[in-house]
Amino acid sequence: MAKELIIASSQDAGSGGVRVWLNYHDYAKHLLAGDGGNPWASAGAFLAFFSQAQGLLRPDAAILDVKDLYLSWLATDAAARTELSGKRRTMAALKYLFEAEKPRALLREIITAVAFQLKDATPLVLSAPSPRQWFWLAAAQSSGADIDVSSDDAENAAVYLADFVRAFSDLPISGLVLEERAEAVISEPAPFTAYKPVFNVSKHYRWPVILRLPKSGGPYEFESSDLAMVIGAEPSTTPGLVWAVDASDALWSDQALPALSSGQILYIEIPAQEVPEKVLDYLVKARASV
Repeated sequence: MAKELIIASSQDAGSGGVRVWLNYHDYAKHLLAGDGGNPWASAGAFLAFFSQAQGLLRPDAAILDVKDLYLSWLATDAAARTELSGKRRTMAALKYLFEAEKPRALLREIITAVAFQLKDATPLVLSAPSPRQWFWLAAAQSSGADIDVSSDDAENAAVYLADFVRAFSDLPISGLVLEERAEAVISEPAPFTAYKPVFNVSKHYRWPVILRLPKSGGPYEFESSDLAMVIGAEPSTTPGLVWAVDASDALWSDQALPALSSGQILYIEIPAQEVPEKVLDYLVKARASV
């Protein structure tokens, strides 16, 4: 059974929930696997990598980066790249990505192994591209095109993503992160209503959903019933929604960390090539601030 993902806020001191959301995969990969290293080579290889990262950084939530797994698969599987490049339509490429058996099987093995190791001590969260980003990735990987993704495209991708995460519903998953591209520009007034198929599936399995916004655009409004937390720079006024304030730039450049108000926590992304001694010292500082 999965450990419950409790997202604490400044008004919940002592609750035992997550108060610093740590994005550490790229840093851990660079530090522990080295340039060109592939922690996704097998479930055993990933478990060894994951164990080292957890022991070193001790995050409040263990996060599996689904996007990096898929990019690793495509980088090492020439047949998959050839098959994908032959898809003329982005929807066909997207369908191929979601239905490919090899990465799905590997992800299932990894979730099972990691969950067994965690033994319900730490919530296990899947971090995946948002429906909008999945559609963009499918185009980029199949044709190399950098496309604008419409709400209709995002909604179609959301249907596929909902089916994808449903396939792992029997495993001890505690929550789901949807990652927007940092450089994405989303100009629609209500762009995330297209993600309803994913929100509905997550509600059914009682997985809190976290949305990481692009660095530009907004502010946006959300339905608090769809999301447990939003990561971004501009707080939402949606009642009942925890906001993770991105303090990464401030932390690593020795600036003052933002003072959190009610309903907020810190979000920290570790730069991939940051100095290990600095990382450990500065994480102590970040955790002490909340």
